[in-house]
Amino acid sequence: GHKGERVLDEIAKEYGLRFEGNAQNFKLLRRIDCKEPNVNGLNLTNRTLLAINKYLTKVDDNAKKFLYKEDFEYLDNVRKLAKLQGTRTLDVQIIELADDIAYAVHDLEDGLQLRKFSIDEITHYLKNKDSKVSEEFGSFVENAIKYANKQEHDNVQKYSKLIRMSLTSQLTNAFVNDVTINKIDEETSKEHNTNKNYELELEKYKDLLKVLKKAVFECSTRDTNIQEYERKGEIIIKSLFYFYTDLSKNINAMLLPPDYRPEELQEKEKEQDKEKVELQLVQNSIDYIAGMMDTFAISEYERLFSIDFDNIDLGQDIE
Repeated sequence: GHKGERVLDEIAKEYGLRFEGNAQNFKLLRRIDCKEPNVNGLNLTNRTLLAINKYLTKVDDNAKKFLYKEDFEYLDNVRKLAKLQGTRTLDVQIIELADDIAYAVHDLEDGLQLRKFSIDEITHYLKNKDSKVSEEFGSFVENAIKYANKQEHDNVQKYSKLIRMSLTSQLTNAFVNDVTINKIDEETSKEHNTNKNYELELEKYKDLLKVLKKAVFECSTRDTNIQEYERKGEIIIKSLFYFYTDLSKNINAMLLPPDYRPEELQEKEKEQDKEKVELQLVQNSIDYIAGMMDTFAISEYERLFSIDFDNIDLGQDIE
């Protein structure tokens, strides 16, 4: 997830490139994931492409969220033709809000169910950040407890489940019904790189949603098992990358799928531009790894290095 995103960006920077999850999703849909011969990407409509473009920023060394240069230029032309310069479409605003709500509420439910944290711990976190937000969350918790107390239950597990279900249902309902058209602040405008003053936002519970997302993330990732898992993930990503880009081991890039092998390596009669081939191999390897599910990346690592996931040395340096 986010850890892998940071690791791939760290690797990309070594070669004068960048990596970012939103930008990669866009690249995948427009250029990488091909379903028809001679058609790049999924051949989606421009409205669909605009609907997944959250940040109207072109890649540079300092940007945190961006589009890759080729994709930015494509969408910039679309926006000019449609007179949408500096505008995030209504579609993407709806999708982003839905994503934020799902992130906060359903990750809260998962964390509570898996006992990664308790309601008391979340409440304590919110209280330290914002007393108003803490009071708002507290009222939802109080209503959830009242609901659970009115129901029939014969064990503590069922009681806890009722509280979780009621709490997450209440929060979802409150957030969805709180959506309105708000004047966005300068920070939001700068982050999105939009020149519009109004967008869909929450009104009453905007701060609660924002702080709750952070609370769930921080309380989840502090877990020792999560930290160990992310460290192993970092080792796997770096190991796969340096293996794929080492042509003494990955001869002619044959250990990459055909679509990820640099074209010049396959043209035996053509004199190859070594730097161009190496940079393309770097980019293709990053793209390939970025598309892996955790389970596939782990199985590839175990297959190539003959090391079980459970036996990965957390102290090793990968260069």
